[in-house]
Amino acid sequence: MSGSGDNIPIHSMPGFRVRRFHQLHDTIWEKELNGRITAPQFGVLSTLAARPGIHQRVLCSLVALDSSTTADIVNRLVRSGLIHKRRDPGDRRRSLLELTSDGEALVKAAIPAVHEVNRRLTSALSEEDAIVLAGLIDRVLAAGPRG
Repeated sequence: MSGSGDNIPIHSMPGFRVRRFHQLHDTIWEKELNGRITAPQFGVLSTLAARPGIHQRVLCSLVALDSSTTADIVNRLVRSGLIHKRRDPGDRRRSLLELTSDGEALVKAAIPAVHEVNRRLTSALSEEDAIVLAGLIDRVLAAGPRG
């Protein structure tokens, strides 16, 4: 069988590798956190722990998620009793977000497991190589989409 798709070296393509790396992260995350919380949920909760009272648009930017995904995560976390949402007194159209005491406790309890996820994810690398990898990823992300 021949065609334009023959001999495409997908295994050497960055997108393929990034997807596999993400799959590895998800596998380790699930094992370490036992379904208690997803990585995007932890991102939202840990951001609110550091920046209580921010509104959802700021949260979207800080966690690098689109507005509909962030809204879905926030609504789930509100229903789970981990986030409290209140109207912004300066602009009633906006909601300000804060962790509940249960949310604070979950973030605090999850931190060691999150560190373990990242340790395991880069365990094949020296500390120096892990820093280089992070720098290269940051450089690609900072450049953003081109063309």
